[in-house]
Amino acid sequence: MTHQSHQTNGASLEDCHTNFFALTDLCGIKWRKLVWGEADGGASVEPLEDPVLSSFSRCLAGDILCVWRRVSAPAQPPGMFDPLGLPQPPAHPSHPPLSLSAAKELWIFWYGEEPDLTGIVSQELLASEGEQGSWESGLSYECRSLLFKALHNLIERCLLSRDFVRLGKWFVQPYDGSEKMQEKSGHLSFSFAFFVHGESTVCASVDVRQHHPVRTLIRTHLQQAQACLHSGSGVRVILAPFGLAGTLTGQSFKALDLQTQRLMEDWKHFYPTRDVADMPSAVEVIVGGVKLRYPSCYVLVTDMDDTTSTLINTQPGGIKSNLPYMGLTVSVVGQHQQHPECMVHASTPSTVLPERVWQDSTISLTSGPPSPQPDLPTNPAHWDFQDPSRKQLCSCPK
Repeated sequence: MTHQSHQTNGASLEDCHTNFFALTDLCGIKWRKLVWGEADGGASVEPLEDPVLSSFSRCLAGDILCVWRRVSAPAQPPGMFDPLGLPQPPAHPSHPPLSLSAAKELWIFWYGEEPDLTGIVSQELLASEGEQGSWESGLSYECRSLLFKALHNLIERCLLSRDFVRLGKWFVQPYDGSEKMQEKSGHLSFSFAFFVHGESTVCASVDVRQHHPVRTLIRTHLQQAQACLHSGSGVRVILAPFGLAGTLTGQSFKALDLQTQRLMEDWKHFYPTRDVADMPSAVEVIVGGVKLRYPSCYVLVTDMDDTTSTLINTQPGGIKSNLPYMGLTVSVVGQHQQHPECMVHASTPSTVLPERVWQDSTISLTSGPPSPQPDLPTNPAHWDFQDPSRKQLCSCPK
């Protein structure tokens, strides 16, 4: 700053903008891992009956840094052998990868004194096997990655309580469905990425993108879905928080319904819900051929529905439904597709110039069969390279 040749543009730090922010510091952080094994084979586990998930929801409500994940169960001993010497299957068969009966871990992070987890974490989980650690004992890459997820969970809950929704990794605040869309030509969404700067500073980078507008449901969408249901089509929707593609049937459920009340209560433990103006609490959607009762506040419509009709991928196994959104395509079944108008960036010299140089320096072979020539071999795999040791004479004017 004091060098005699140093020059500035006259701007101060108050006039600068950045998408990098320091969130916290690793120094002094402590963590605890609680492990819960697999449930008995064939047992049906409800989310709020699971010790890990119920404890996780209470930690979220208490603004405690936490994250849970599924883990592989310890290796089981080989099965017994029958009288004929044939191996028998293990007593506890392995569960599907996304089953709630799989083994899980709950990680809790804090600074200073350990929070009182009585009444927050299940007693059976507190009495289970676990580990503890701190910054002084070293934080592994796995521990830092889980800390980043815990920070994302805390940020997500804060944004969802302020009428934002999450679609995949993107957060967006949908427009009211009654607003005129011709006045809304675009929409901004953002996502977070975390990293450690220096020795211990945890920073977040915010990625902001522009996409087609998304809107909340209104009564008109339900009426349109009921009319389209008889013709075999329907109103296509996006389901938060994972961006699944669905079809609105037009069926709705009032809050007084007992099943709807239980649905909304279950959602509130993990994702804050809110009432949508002049709409029932839940609606019926079809995802992958399965009818679901879904909260109305997490069912969205978008103007991309008309332009993505050509991206429905039909395979021998049936119709695969893909709905791209903000560069992220979530498929109920099938391959990933990318919307041609989604996340389009303007071409810049840094992207165009390397592509042109690469094309100019690449020897292209014709797609048709090569025509035989007397002086050149007819082998299409032959590349006529010049001897690098031969000096090329320059005939350009000096």
